[in-house]
Amino acid sequence: MMNTYRDTTYLMGKEIMLYRLPDSKKGNWYCRFKNPSGVTTYIRKSMKTASEGIATKRAIDMYNDMNAKIRLGAGVVETSWDHIIESFIDELSPRRQELARDYNQRYWKPFFDDGRRFPDLYKLNDRDLKGYWKFRINYWANKESDTRTAAKGEGRTSDTTLRLEAYTLKFFLVSAYNRNLLGQLPKVIYNHNANALVLNLPSANRRGRFDEESSDVIRRWWGATRRKLLISKEIPYKPTATSKEWNKAKDERVIFNHPYNRYNIAMTYTITVTVANTGIRPVEIVKLKWGDIEAFTDEDGFEFSVIQIRKEVSKVKKHRDAVARDFRETFNRLMEFKYEWSRYFGREPTENDYVFSNAKSEDGSKNCKPHQSIRNLLMKLGIYKQEVEGVLVSRTLYSFRSMYITERLKNGMDAYTLARACGTSIEMIERYYDFNKNIQFRHDITRHYKNYEFSGTGRPRNEE
Repeated sequence: MMNTYRDTTYLMGKEIMLYRLPDSKKGNWYCRFKNPSGVTTYIRKSMKTASEGIATKRAIDMYNDMNAKIRLGAGVVETSWDHIIESFIDELSPRRQELARDYNQRYWKPFFDDGRRFPDLYKLNDRDLKGYWKFRINYWANKESDTRTAAKGEGRTSDTTLRLEAYTLKFFLVSAYNRNLLGQLPKVIYNHNANALVLNLPSANRRGRFDEESSDVIRRWWGATRRKLLISKEIPYKPTATSKEWNKAKDERVIFNHPYNRYNIAMTYTITVTVANTGIRPVEIVKLKWGDIEAFTDEDGFEFSVIQIRKEVSKVKKHRDAVARDFRETFNRLMEFKYEWSRYFGREPTENDYVFSNAKSEDGSKNCKPHQSIRNLLMKLGIYKQEVEGVLVSRTLYSFRSMYITERLKNGMDAYTLARACGTSIEMIERYYDFNKNIQFRHDITRHYKNYEFSGTGRPRNEE
């Protein structure tokens, strides 16, 4: 029987076996020793050298490193990227898990899971992270075509996007370091503003806003859509003008008379108009349940729409009641949508059912993800992008919250009341949302009270 190895030698009292393969053309040395983690029987590695002296040093270093990692509680002798991701991803919220998986599939895994670049991620360092961010920033610039639908610039990435990704990546690296899967904690957060491929918009302009023209477009669509839903509530929808070649160029009957399409257009209408009239965050409104909605009549007989934002729903983990700006009308629209909900799912919703249930869930037990349908709507209406300082910024469901805040400021609501209504702080209102021009408040600024006149000295004088 032919010997499997040749030139066999032992190191550290036979703890390590150093050998060469009989058919090796390069004559490289290999080492074998017991796996200190116990996951497998032996560790076998190529020393990638034909020098016995260099191979001896590398084998001893590898043996010591792996045993030290196990003594420190790492649980593995070599740190792989998949092991880091799967060890900690379930500690994130569902939304952040979704983001992390997207980042991992597109960016992280192709870079950090490269065995040639990182045979053992335990040695990850600052230089490696700098290399990653170079790869990441150039990712779309090196693509033949930029397929992102919400990109603010061809081949470019916003600083906000990179920062959000960096904080998510940092969570995994810090967790891995604390578990002794990394030998050191590399620097993750860098300032990329000087890079020409990184967009850096003012904080108040990072999300698309509705200006007067685009607001008129969406309001006309709201009115027309509600009208069409109501007139086709009991009978099939019939457009005012039909095409003789309907089977080739379909008209709106395919929307309002098709159960799936009808439900989705009703949901898109209701969720956007509700956010625009309440200022509820997108992350909050998709988690609303029917038991959170109520109509309220005060002692003066005025009727209001009230939506309870439960603590577990609120982004800031505090309960608040959101009062719609249009009195009872928001409640009425939600009851109209409740009819569409029952019609689509074939039953009356309970108070624990999601208001905006996912159309693809058979029983309505999953909440919706409306971003795609809203994007499609805004693209169809020609108002998906807004130009800000030469950069095209996408409008999203958050833009409807911004619409609410902007209109309330224009109508004179004070920042304290507005912050309470929206579940945020005065500082956040001023930093991110108060982008109105002073000219919009010209009448308030120049309003003079009757019992004062101004002499030009800067001191008011009482007329009496």
